[in-house]
Amino acid sequence: MGSSSSITNETDRLRVDLSRARKLSVFLGFCLVLSLLTIWKVSGNHVTTFVPPELKQSFWVSHNKVSASYLEEMGSYVVQLSENYTPKNIDYKHNSLLKRVDPSSYSALRLQLEEKAEHVRRNDISSVFHETGVVIDDSKMIVHVRGYITMTIGKEVKDPVPATIAVHFGYTGGHISVKSIREVKR
Repeated sequence: MGSSSSITNETDRLRVDLSRARKLSVFLGFCLVLSLLTIWKVSGNHVTTFVPPELKQSFWVSHNKVSASYLEEMGSYVVQLSENYTPKNIDYKHNSLLKRVDPSSYSALRLQLEEKAEHVRRNDISSVFHETGVVIDDSKMIVHVRGYITMTIGKEVKDPVPATIAVHFGYTGGHISVKSIREVKR
């Protein structure tokens, strides 16, 4: 009887250990799922800071809105990237700009910039944008940068032409991005 009693005790102990192991496995599985959900949630909140190389004035940024002065700085910076170029640096300028483009606008804007770059290289065009003023519609997040564009085609310097470049921004969860850039006819 002694040996059957020790087998029963051993069996009972193994059942308790198995029950504890199952409970621990369920708890660890729950922790794993919770960890994966946390990682997934955090990875969706990636924020890219978009700061122009030279700040001319103070500005503020909140969770869902930016100041007009911030839009002005960003608008001027984007126009410098898109309108100041030579055949040798246009790809670099446009690639720098594309890093700041809203995903929903990326394909269309990339195509627009590629066509412009091809035209610039084919015709040996250099351009300088001389900014003279900025008009901001902060409710629509559109910045109109006014100025003059001076182009050189080959070796011929053209007269400055008045131009207004509209930059439309998007702002979601602390991330500002470019939605469109276009010249506005005066």
